[in-house]
Amino acid sequence: VQLTEISKLKMVIWKEANNIGLRLFFLLACSGLVLPGLGAAQTYKITHCYQGCPQGTSAMNHLIIRPIYALSYNTERKSADWVAYKVSAGSIGIASSLSRRPRSDSFVSDTLTETDFLNA
Repeated sequence: VQLTEISKLKMVIWKEANNIGLRLFFLLACSGLVLPGLGAAQTYKITHCYQGCPQGTSAMNHLIIRPIYALSYNTERKSADWVAYKVSAGSIGIASSLSRRPRSDSFVSDTLTETDFLNA
């Protein structure tokens, strides 16, 4: 999803939210991604990147933003160029209580095999 499509979707949701409470909820829900003002270059801020996310990655990369982490997925190398995640006092030590079973991710459409990573 390109940033322009996200902007259009947010505007549609905003127009549908007549209630002030819904608008406030919408603004809080979208606070992790700050859309740019007017300008030629599109810039955005991801809250996971404390001092800004790495720049200079390919425009073909997929930017994936999840509640716990954000990453730039390189489609040519089939791996992440960078990953950023939040660490807080409350998140340290809880890993032992989390499930170790892998979950499927809708981002990955097919199961990859070892040969998919040759020359990556």
